[in-house]
Amino acid sequence: MDTNRMKLGLVYIFSENDKISKKAKLQLINFIEHADENQLKVLAMDGELVPKHVFDEQATEIVNDRFSTMPHITESLKKASFKAITSIKK
Repeated sequence: MDTNRMKLGLVYIFSENDKISKKAKLQLINFIEHADENQLKVLAMDGELVPKHVFDEQATEIVNDRFSTMPHITESLKKASFKAITSIKK
């Protein structure tokens, strides 16, 4: 999945959540904006904000393997990014 589409989907999901404070949403959006693919995958799978330096070759492989076994997450991110795009066009 394209990194920009993942970012858009995650931003949309968090921004639409009424249980998250405005301050927390802004922090999440800032994290997402600067995150790499591995960080985005962990956020989508586990809801954790993990620093970039954590991802060595082995950690990257584990994250990619886990992400590939969770097609529902990819599908949710695709739907959320589509909703974000269509809501912008309105």
